[in-house]
Amino acid sequence: MREYTTLVKKSKTLLEKRDGWSSSEHFEQICEQLASLFQQAAYRAGIVDLEPVLTFTDMLEDNELLPIRTDGVVRHFDSVVAPDLLNHKMHSHFCDLAMKWIPNPIQCGKGEALFSVYDVNSTLGISPQLDYDIICQGTKEFKNHTTNLVSPQYYQKLIDKCDHLVVVKNMLFACVETKKWDSILWLRQPACMKGTDNWCQSLRKEVVYG
Repeated sequence: MREYTTLVKKSKTLLEKRDGWSSSEHFEQICEQLASLFQQAAYRAGIVDLEPVLTFTDMLEDNELLPIRTDGVVRHFDSVVAPDLLNHKMHSHFCDLAMKWIPNPIQCGKGEALFSVYDVNSTLGISPQLDYDIICQGTKEFKNHTTNLVSPQYYQKLIDKCDHLVVVKNMLFACVETKKWDSILWLRQPACMKGTDNWCQSLRKEVVYG
């Protein structure tokens, strides 16, 4: 119990350094969720002592992501993480958990929390009224590589709202300027969706994997 309480406090300190998180009325609950992720990652890494976990959280606290390239090439999240964090035993396990983490009950999609937790200069857009999901080296909209809740008109409107589109696929991501969204995404509308605003989305076959 003492270790969990310590991790909740560390989670609070970490998230308070990133804009957006603490403005949620559910901030305490979110900190508890993040503390649980640290615990799960430590367990998967075979870490039984608290000290290596605290070392990891301390490294994350003021961490900045490496430059996120906007060329549309699909890359692993590790490509924007500094070597010292990459070499920590908890990193890969924590990333796997955090990429799937959708902090309850705020507005947050897949991948957004991970990028924000790893970048002290980020801002998480927790309100659906905002024109971005996260500010991290520019304003960014995140989308899962497969979804039916989009349309060409949606992406055209996005061009005037934020700088970049980030498409996530497991631990992989591709980032482009929003005006180039169709260089990495392919949309089609099956007969069953005709007359609606819903299209099937997937990564283009010609997208390069780095």
